[in-house]
Amino acid sequence: MQQIFFRFGPMVILAFTLTVGSTACGQYVAYDENETPSVGNTPTDFPEVKTLRHYVLAGLMRQYTSTDKDGFVLFDYDGLLADEEGSYLLDMYIATLSSVDPTKLNQNEKLPFWINAYNALVVKGVLKAYEGNASFTVVDSGNFFDDPVIKISEVSFSLNQLEHGVIRGKSDHSGVASAIDAAKTQLLEWHQDLWQGAKVDARFHATVNCAALSCPNLLAEEPFVFRSDLLESQLQKAVSQWLDHDKKGANAAGVSKLFDWYGEDFVAHSGSIDAFIDTYRTAGKAGINTSAFLEYDWTLNRLSN
Repeated sequence: MQQIFFRFGPMVILAFTLTVGSTACGQYVAYDENETPSVGNTPTDFPEVKTLRHYVLAGLMRQYTSTDKDGFVLFDYDGLLADEEGSYLLDMYIATLSSVDPTKLNQNEKLPFWINAYNALVVKGVLKAYEGNASFTVVDSGNFFDDPVIKISEVSFSLNQLEHGVIRGKSDHSGVASAIDAAKTQLLEWHQDLWQGAKVDARFHATVNCAALSCPNLLAEEPFVFRSDLLESQLQKAVSQWLDHDKKGANAAGVSKLFDWYGEDFVAHSGSIDAFIDTYRTAGKAGINTSAFLEYDWTLNRLSN
């Protein structure tokens, strides 16, 4: 029998599996360290959870990410597909997120919650659609970004609705505009709750990974997930690493297509795209052509690639 414990404290969600032969079952525990744990065999609503450490996702990222010689962080989808327990833990992590009311989290926990949720859901989406096809890309796989992928507070929503509704607050984005009124209202309420009237921190674009080589990298070093206690330094490092990577961020031929697609976010953050790059790229704007955009490589960020 193997036990795997994951703690999210001081308010804690702990998920573990008990494995005997090929049989596995899941249990959840939600508790404050000073209280008696409550246990169930299925995800329980945890409306009062305030702090998450995302250790389950961190363990999976630690095991299945690696960095190649060119600085691309690759994910071993084949390895996770073959790992019954790992795949189960990913499902349990997503189920746990579904059981948390994000508005009850401490304020500094909210952006890591949505970033980590997005990255976990992309991995889960690839595992469902990829099936070992080396030529698979998320843009050629139907409605990868528009199909509902998670349900929180009775609202089912997609990756596009998470990114453009909850994080960016863009009610006119097609994915958000097409939502039913109740869902759209909830997405935009979560957006307001996330930023509390402040402008969107455009550095988040360097933290969400869409499973493509041109996308900003997944975290491939400790703690492997975004955390409230480290968030500012993690945002700074993520955006600099993205812009410093000449295939992903910026080079003499141009800058990332993210600056084309989401330019308004970077302008709102820094006044201009040039100013954003000058602030966060290690060498500033030196040697960079900000008047052209690099071709976006949608090749799957798969270990074998």
